[in-house]
Order: sequence, then C-alpha cells, then structure tokens
Amino acid sequence: MSDGFYSDSGSVMFRKNGISFSPNTLEGVVSVSADRNTGVSLGLINGASMSIQWGTYNYCSNSRILMSGTSSYCNDAEVAVFTRDGSAHDFGGDTVLGWQSLEDVLSLITQYSSNNVFLEEQCQ
Repeated sequence: MSDGFYSDSGSVMFRKNGISFSPNTLEGVVSVSADRNTGVSLGLINGASMSIQWGTYNYCSNSRILMSGTSSYCNDAEVAVFTRDGSAHDFGGDTVLGWQSLEDVLSLITQYSSNNVFLEEQCQ
C-alpha cells in the first residue's frame, strides 16, 4: 500500500514511507473522530478543526467509486478547515482543497494548528 489515508473498521490511519500512524500522534492534534469510514475530523490545539475526506463524492481519487464495506484507502483527500466558531476557511474561492497528498495534509495540519492569526482574521 502506498502513502495515503485509510480506514478499517472505524480506525483511521495515515501511511507514509511504509509506516502507518494514527493522526492523534501528530503535533497540534487534540482529538480525532472517524467519519463514515472514509474520512476523519481533527480537533486542533488552537481550537480550529480540519475535515479530511477520501470517499465517494469528495475531491479525491475515490470520488467516483461507490464506497462500501468496513475499509477504505486513497492516496489523496479533500480537506476543509474550520475556525473556532465553525466558519469554513476560504481557500481562494472554495471552502475545500481537493486531491491533497498526505504530505500536503501534514503540512496543512502544521500550518493551521499553529496559526492563531488565521483564527483571529476569520473570526472578526
């Protein structure tokens, strides 16, 4: 299995360079909640949250595959970021970023979990 995102029986894992790890081991992540076996919601240390989805109808390689069963895998995902008040971040005209690699997602987690200026600007 290549780098990417996977879920099996409600357990969400990321895989990089042949090593699988849970998103709750990442710096800046304080909570993890699996979504329908094809995604995860992360609570970030600064009060923001992030949705990472890789199922049917998401902007990812699985977008046209009807997902069923208890496991799923994709090498890219759709990402949305929300402020403390639940407002969706605008990524230059859209509230989601599609086809994000694991490296992209890890970078976004670092960027948005440590960015209090982003939160203050979005909440004003």
